[in-house]
Amino acid sequence: MRKGLTLLYVLLALLPLLTWFSLPWTGQHLLREWLEQQGFNAPSLDLNRPSWERFHIDHLKVFREQDGQRVTLEAHNIQLRFEPLELLKGQLKELRVERAEMSVQGNAPATPDSSVDLSLIRPDQWFAFAPSERLVIARLRLNILQQDRLVWQAEGNLDLEPDYLQSRLALTHENEPLGYLDLGLSPSLEARLGFSQGAEPLYSGSFKLTPSAEGWMVDADQQLTLSPALFSWLDIVGVSLPPEASALEGQVALSAQLTLPLILPLQPEQLLAQTHARFDLDARLQASQTTQFARASVNLEAAGELQEQQLNLARIEGQIETDQPLQQPVRMATQVNASARVDLARQRLALGGTLEDPLLPARLTFDGQVQLHDQAGKVLFELPTFAVKPLLTTHAALLPTSLKPLKIARGQASLTGSLSFSPNQWQLKLNPALQSLDLNWDRTTQISALNLSASLSFDHRQRLSGSGRLEVDHLDSGLRIYGPELDFSLKGQLPSAIRLATSPFSLSVLDGVVAVPALAFDPFSPNINTRLAVAALDLQDILALYPQEGLYGSGMLGGELPVIVQDGQISIHDGQLLSSAEGGVIRYQPTPEVALMGQQNPGIKLALDALTDLRFDLLDLTLDYAPDGEALFKARLRGHNPGWQQGRPIDLNLNIEENLLDLWRTLQLTEGITDTIDRRFQR
Repeated sequence: MRKGLTLLYVLLALLPLLTWFSLPWTGQHLLREWLEQQGFNAPSLDLNRPSWERFHIDHLKVFREQDGQRVTLEAHNIQLRFEPLELLKGQLKELRVERAEMSVQGNAPATPDSSVDLSLIRPDQWFAFAPSERLVIARLRLNILQQDRLVWQAEGNLDLEPDYLQSRLALTHENEPLGYLDLGLSPSLEARLGFSQGAEPLYSGSFKLTPSAEGWMVDADQQLTLSPALFSWLDIVGVSLPPEASALEGQVALSAQLTLPLILPLQPEQLLAQTHARFDLDARLQASQTTQFARASVNLEAAGELQEQQLNLARIEGQIETDQPLQQPVRMATQVNASARVDLARQRLALGGTLEDPLLPARLTFDGQVQLHDQAGKVLFELPTFAVKPLLTTHAALLPTSLKPLKIARGQASLTGSLSFSPNQWQLKLNPALQSLDLNWDRTTQISALNLSASLSFDHRQRLSGSGRLEVDHLDSGLRIYGPELDFSLKGQLPSAIRLATSPFSLSVLDGVVAVPALAFDPFSPNINTRLAVAALDLQDILALYPQEGLYGSGMLGGELPVIVQDGQISIHDGQLLSSAEGGVIRYQPTPEVALMGQQNPGIKLALDALTDLRFDLLDLTLDYAPDGEALFKARLRGHNPGWQQGRPIDLNLNIEENLLDLWRTLQLTEGITDTIDRRFQR
């Protein structure tokens, strides 16, 4: 009995020692079992002799091959802390790794039926996966390799505690540093994710995961900072954006709620077909100085839903404010309200809405279709009928100085059009219309009741074509001209080689008719050589333009005027007007000053006597006109004066020199255009 008790005492005395000797094998078993649960090959571990609270592993290297991937894990200087009694129960207090490296190589392509069973993922057990109550990796390196080439690398730390997982990793893509990735996860499945470059945050997001028997729900609030650093990062990873996008800076906030099926397909088409999402987008952006704008700010709000491969943007509201670097800076704001529907299965986008802008005279409506697979589509747009006069007032600061004298009294306009496009080409079609437009130029020239309808086309090759019709009731500029009414067509390529062709048309002036043949010329640099046919001009109305006291005439004239327009200048050479077969009458009663000249010059007296009552049967008038306004009239008068020398035949040749531009300016300034002309034509 005494010997049995002695043996028991000895065993009890040796128990702590035996426990101490068994600790390496217990810890080794726990760590090996955890690695095997993660799918790694069975490792062999060399443990140093432990203390009562910790033991040390110099080196560990294991690998796993699964789904075409080879994962290698290597760790150095591993410290395991424990409570001896808890260790015997299979629990470690802390696992601390000084340096660990995990490499993932190869990736088997997803097959059409590849999927992930979310029901097998138990987020509530994620914090129980660690082999200890706390897992700390001081230096963690993750490598993603493709065909033995290092593509992605992340280096940082990881800390897993019972109530939180957090990590900070420096990302590198093909040896180019990108920035820092920060992540965190709580047992309640609330996660955060952040990405920064230097001290500048580029992305932050918070997520809430809610698993259920039907699927997973993900609530996400995200914010993206647009900056040069972000665009530099996108260039590194191969995401190309238009050059204009790099001028944007600001914040983009996106709130979304996603519902995922339990069997999650990996193919994008199937994933979109089974994913339901609602989202709200809010963007506040600024554009730095460009050649078009001194500064611009963009505010965009959108709300939509994704369901059964249909993306519905129920609300798209945007506002763009810009500073125009004009002679006087102008602040402009553009407001967009739209909705869109994206059929992801058919790769089709339908959109419609309105656009308001200070540069637009009315609210622009648009409606379009885009084929996403080939980026081809067509957008129809319309500006409803609007008043033209306020439009000119609004755009006064935008008009070049050469157009400042233009004033619009009244009139309406409208515009419809379409834009067709594909990756390498586009075509813009416009259908403008003007109705009952009254305008004047520098208060000296007035155009009344102008109507215009046109159909124009312009494409990516700068080719311009179109046709239309122009109707003008009359023009007043010291002389009232009625018309024209003509059809026209445009064809050519900007900025040169444009041809404007007009149909034959006529003008009514001085109760006569001026017929203009079909013309074709460059509207930006017109060079015209044509002949105008003139008929039924009233001599009385012609003489009224050059009021000479005591002068009267009647009769009808007709003929041709060869007109040359070159380099913006007009000239006429050998124009001819002939009286009709009925002839006419010229009566001149000279003023005392002119009569005195006749007394001093017999030749002048002879002509004055003959013109007191000249009944002519021929009036042959030739005209030469120079671009500076100087005109030479050569007139031959043949007839008789019943009261002079028993009605003997008279044949006179007269030369008259006059500057028609000066005469025209005189007519324009005499009591104003409208009053002068109305008085002449109403008497």
